[in-house]
Amino acid sequence: MRRNKRGAISIFIAFILSALVLVECTFLVFVWELDYTLTLNEAARAQVECILAEYNRQLLDVYGIYAFTQNGVNTDIFDAALTRQGYELDETVVVLPAKELSGQDLKDAITVYYQYRASGIYMQFLAEQIGGLIEQADTAGVIDTIKGITSSPAAGYIEDILSGASTVSSLIEDALSEDPEFDGEEARSQTRGLGGIVSDVRSADNDLEDLGLDMRVSDLSSVVSGLDTILDLQSGVTDAVMTVAIHPAIAHYASRNFDCIVPNDSDCTINGTSFTDIHEENYLDAEYILCGMDGRLGAAFCSMAIFGVLLIKNVIDNFADETLKPVLDAISIALSTVIAAATGGMAVIDPEIITTVLIVIISAVQSVIGVVDVLGGGSITLFEVSGTEVGVICYRDFVNAFMMFVPDDYLLSRMRDVLTRDYGTLYTGCACEAGSVRIDKSYALYR
Repeated sequence: MRRNKRGAISIFIAFILSALVLVECTFLVFVWELDYTLTLNEAARAQVECILAEYNRQLLDVYGIYAFTQNGVNTDIFDAALTRQGYELDETVVVLPAKELSGQDLKDAITVYYQYRASGIYMQFLAEQIGGLIEQADTAGVIDTIKGITSSPAAGYIEDILSGASTVSSLIEDALSEDPEFDGEEARSQTRGLGGIVSDVRSADNDLEDLGLDMRVSDLSSVVSGLDTILDLQSGVTDAVMTVAIHPAIAHYASRNFDCIVPNDSDCTINGTSFTDIHEENYLDAEYILCGMDGRLGAAFCSMAIFGVLLIKNVIDNFADETLKPVLDAISIALSTVIAAATGGMAVIDPEIITTVLIVIISAVQSVIGVVDVLGGGSITLFEVSGTEVGVICYRDFVNAFMMFVPDDYLLSRMRDVLTRDYGTLYTGCACEAGSVRIDKSYALYR
């Protein structure tokens, strides 16, 4: 009987121990799995944070952008963290860039970039001045006057003289053949000043050819096309574009932080970084961002827009020049007389029309000189206040003003294109997945 009791107790203890061992083993497995999962979680987190920490330093210094490229994506940290804890990876680990730099991300970066810089720059002022200049010219009828000269009867004669197809001397000879009593010597004396204008025009045409611009000052229709460039750009702007608070900063950022036609040895980014440190060649990136056209086409568009602004300014100034206009009036009267005599009275041209044509031509020559100066890295005075030069501007100032007329979406999209070319595809977020664990993180700047 006592043996049976001992046997029963032994069986009971065996049951208890079996249950206890089962519970302990289950608990140990649970703890092991929990520890393994936590280790996976920490390893994944460390891997993602390490990748985010490998952001491109130059990209941040120059552009204020936190971003990394595919080259920095690997599993090294994850593997090391797992090995250090004594685990071997049973699942496949996937580490991938999860979020590409978007237009909104770039906009957020620019917003932060200008939080401490906005007070130290002017952004919208020049665009307003250019818009005001165009409005002033339109109100005074200057734009219609410039556009109307191509249909003027004087235009053909002036263009022939400027291009060399005919000369004042030949017109005087024709006048003498029509009327032997015509005073040719007096006509030569009164139109002598036209020779200097012709010389300046031919020099300006050579400068335009060197710039690669497909226009001629001697061709008045080309001069008008230069005016149309800035008018078309300015007319495309909407009130919504100009009133968005961040838009001036985006325009300034795009015009100042990207390479342009100005030589790199006299050009740099906002923080002073040389563009040759970013890429070896002198790219025309600011021009592309402005108008969406590559290379020389973009530079030609910008140059023509600058020419249009300067043409309006110079025409207004020259019409108001009390010294210049009397000289041109005298030449115009004499030239009108010569043309009338040379055609036997068939072509009678109002001297005022000839004066207008000459003022436009002189203004176009001055505008070409200004374009050449700013493309070489120089500055010009766009306007004065009380005799003081306050509008001393360079090429990038013009580009900045023109970009004020371009919607944000276009500017942001084109800037991303340029950044991708220089740095590769940029990412602002990363993910690491292993088994049931997935960690997604991105830079706080873009949240």
